[in-house]
Amino acid sequence: MKTVVVIATGGTIAMKYDEATGGLVPAVNGDDLVSAVPALKDVANVEVVEYSNVPSGHITPKMMLEISRLADKHCEREEVAGVVITHGTDTQEETCYLVGLTCKTDKPIVTTGAMRGASATGPDGAANILAAVMTSILFSKYLVRGEDTPFVMELPPYRFPSTKSMLRHTWEKGREYLKKMGGIILVASVIVWALGYFPHNTSLSPREQKEQSIIGHIGKTIEPVFRLQGFNWKLDVSLLSGIGAKEITASTLSVLYTHDDAGDNAPDTILSPSNENNVHERPQQNDEGSKYDSLRKKMEADGINPLSAISFMVFALLYFPCIATIAAIKNESGSWRWGLFSAAYTTSIAWFVSAVVYQVAL
Repeated sequence: MKTVVVIATGGTIAMKYDEATGGLVPAVNGDDLVSAVPALKDVANVEVVEYSNVPSGHITPKMMLEISRLADKHCEREEVAGVVITHGTDTQEETCYLVGLTCKTDKPIVTTGAMRGASATGPDGAANILAAVMTSILFSKYLVRGEDTPFVMELPPYRFPSTKSMLRHTWEKGREYLKKMGGIILVASVIVWALGYFPHNTSLSPREQKEQSIIGHIGKTIEPVFRLQGFNWKLDVSLLSGIGAKEITASTLSVLYTHDDAGDNAPDTILSPSNENNVHERPQQNDEGSKYDSLRKKMEADGINPLSAISFMVFALLYFPCIATIAAIKNESGSWRWGLFSAAYTTSIAWFVSAVVYQVAL
């Protein structure tokens, strides 16, 4: 079994809520992070290197370079398949960039973090570490082969930028982003919208319209694929809608579990048991908690239990963020191959981990 070295640097993934300060503070070391993921022992021999335990905003360029050299040092060992760096999200991109420029190894180096602290309800750190270690093993075995082409770049002297220079570069980069990716994102968003809109029938409620739409039929068609995760067709449709943007998954679920345009804020009408024509109107519910309670009851009645919900959140966490991400990868790599590979790979990881979560806990 190959060895993967986990370099812990801190960040939200290693933080817990502190009542004294009213915020997250570093509280979990690398060994604690790894021990919280028992499944790792079946994937690789994991070694933990405790580099630091600070918020990522405190990671300096000098520390980034030290992390890069530390990763290179461990990758020189023959038994090491790759390195995973746990990192805060604030400066994770900068560390990735510098490590990519300065590391000499051709072995995979994967960085991962978390959006929720270790003490939060449903922390995502454990799943992220597992996915990162699995990615390191798979990439070292099937993807990263051969010698790296040497990369040499002469860096200019550092100068404090002028206001004019910053405004000009901001405008140029923003225009370039809109020009290169705006078209792809717009087309993809229109396609996702059209799939959920057509064929359109004005006599149907939003929920019924979604069910009868093209994307609704697609969701029902792929429902067997997600049976191991405990999903129904409505969860499948929300995940498909999330291709446009992850935020759409929640709004799609809300539409699918709402019976009319007004949703749960509309007055409910009920028939008296003693007289079918005697109609009573319930008071309108404006309380936010009542809305979520009503939605929860509807989902439970539809066969969605807490375990299915957890599996759904794991899947949503791990599959690719949105079509804009794929477009960005395509533009950076110059080929659709890596963008499509990223989409397929992250979706496969999401399917596998969410299925394991549901089946093991069932």
